[in-house]
Amino acid sequence: MLRQVSRTRAAVRAVAQSRRTFIVPSKAPHVSKTALPICAKPPSKIELVTSAADAAKSTSAATAMDSNIGSFLPKLLLLGLLLTPTATALYVKQNPEWNPTALKDDERWIKFRELVLGNETVMEKKRSLEELNVAIDRENKVHKAEEKAKEEAKAVAAGAAAATTAVEKKVDEATVKACEKIAQLVGEASPERMTYQMDKQIQATTNDLVSSLKAESDAAAVEMDKQYLSGINELDANALAIRVTQLATEMKHRSKWEAVRLLESLRHMEEDARKKSAEVLRRQDELHKELLARELRLQQEMLSRQSREEMAALKKQYAEDLARNVNQQRASLLSEVQRTFARESKMIEDRYTQQLEKAKEEMQKTLADEREKRVQQLENYRAELRALGTILDNSSTYEAFSHRVHKASMAALALSDRIEAAAPLRSEIRALREAARNDSFIQAAVKSLPQDVVEQGAPSVGQLQERFNVVKSVGHRAALVPEKSGIIGQAFGTALSLLVIPPGGPIEGTDTDAILSRAEFAVKAGDIEKAIAEMKDLSGLPAQVSQDWISAAESRLAVEQTAKVIKAHVALLAASCS
Repeated sequence: MLRQVSRTRAAVRAVAQSRRTFIVPSKAPHVSKTALPICAKPPSKIELVTSAADAAKSTSAATAMDSNIGSFLPKLLLLGLLLTPTATALYVKQNPEWNPTALKDDERWIKFRELVLGNETVMEKKRSLEELNVAIDRENKVHKAEEKAKEEAKAVAAGAAAATTAVEKKVDEATVKACEKIAQLVGEASPERMTYQMDKQIQATTNDLVSSLKAESDAAAVEMDKQYLSGINELDANALAIRVTQLATEMKHRSKWEAVRLLESLRHMEEDARKKSAEVLRRQDELHKELLARELRLQQEMLSRQSREEMAALKKQYAEDLARNVNQQRASLLSEVQRTFARESKMIEDRYTQQLEKAKEEMQKTLADEREKRVQQLENYRAELRALGTILDNSSTYEAFSHRVHKASMAALALSDRIEAAAPLRSEIRALREAARNDSFIQAAVKSLPQDVVEQGAPSVGQLQERFNVVKSVGHRAALVPEKSGIIGQAFGTALSLLVIPPGGPIEGTDTDAILSRAEFAVKAGDIEKAIAEMKDLSGLPAQVSQDWISAAESRLAVEQTAKVIKAHVALLAASCS
């Protein structure tokens, strides 16, 4: 509080100094940056409820007084500035957006801004006091309509309960009256209504103060004009200097007295605001206490009535539940007896049924066992008869099969001997077919032999070895003959073959001499199959030269493999007979 008063006095001294020197700063932070609300922020509903406690009441009262006093300081500063029209005009010209809330609705202030700013006047959206009153009235009407609707609903509820006792009717009437009184107290003690009344009183005080200050300022200006500015054009330089000195002295004294008056007005205004705030808080506290007391009595009455109704309802519900439980227990016992009788009857019936089924199953099992025994005996007799027949059949079949196997074995041995002799195989093949007339395997093996081999026979291993020596020599010479070289090339290859000694043994390589050397080694070892595989790797003229030997070796290999397969098959047949 003391800090705010000191700030106000400093601001007043600054205003007096500006009036004395006729210099206005480009921007006044303490004026332009300070919002000028009409009244302090009203306390919320929660704060009003919690103010029932004594400590909370004192704190809320002090806070409200400080906020109200703080909101009046900017207004007083504005009033001090307005005492110097020239400085105010300069400041408005430099800051056209500056429009104090306390003066924005004043017609003289609006005309003053229009004269200073001209077409650049900043028009702001205004909300007059009448509009605020209309809005407040509208809200009050809505609130009253809601209250009326509540009262009508309560009246309807009261009419529906016309059959209640006389005591209950009296309680209802008292409850309705208490609710109406509480609603009235709520309306009187509402923060909006109290704030509105307080704002209205503060606005009236502010308007009176502003009017008195403006009147004094106008009177002082008129007096100054009459005293110091009259006949100023007729004065010489010395008289004009004297007049200016007098004017400056007068302005200095006036500024001091105006500052003193302003401080005194501020003090009175602070005292009035403090008293009004205390009165408002006291009235609000009284209304709040009365409201709480009425609410408490109403709640007690309603709770007692509700408890009586609940007790009657509980008694009725208890009687109904008791009767229902008795009926349920009676029905439950009866149904339990019926279920027990049915269960016992079913158990007895099931027991006799099980005994009957068990005896029936035993008789059927005995009959089935006897039938199975007799069937098993018949099956045993039938199996013995089949075994005797099979033994007789096998005895005759074994002798014929053994004879055929013996003939096939003799024919296979004869075929092997003819193959080793490199003789024709016609008679041996015919004998083998005759001996294995019913053997499809031997028939298929015999059919796989080439016809020329059967007619002429296949060369022996010794014959193939002798022919390979010739094939190797010719192949070695053919490998040295250039392709498409003619007689001269062949002669050159023949001469070169006499000079080049071919290699021997199983050497590695893909040239003709290496292939012939490996094939020769296989032929000497009797491995005709490997020799054929090596010879098939030849290409060009050596491959053409060795084609006849390869065909003869393949025929020998085919006959030899066929004979081995037939002998193995005959050996298996002979083993099956033993």
